[in-house]
Amino acid sequence: MGKEKQEFEFAAITDTKDAAGYLEAIAKGLREGRINIAAGDQQIELVPAGDIDVEILAKRKDDKSKLELEISWKKGVGAGIGELVVSTPAAAKTVKTV
Repeated sequence: MGKEKQEFEFAAITDTKDAAGYLEAIAKGLREGRINIAAGDQQIELVPAGDIDVEILAKRKDDKSKLELEISWKKGVGAGIGELVVSTPAAAKTVKTV
């Protein structure tokens, strides 16, 4: 039996408000257990299940900054360990995993 593979790729220059909207929609989809992404004739539906693997890479050099966020999951994978603090000037969110 073969494995089904689907890919979606999108890149654009946008403002911070729209970029934040994309992230908020992804967060809502994670909470609700279903993420739908579409652009042009491309679309993909993701169903987060099990434990979520979150990887964050942040860089700053001179006048250029970069933030990479990777979220993945696989059925049956155990929880990670550690603590992550993500903050804005107004508030901080601490997520502890065991």
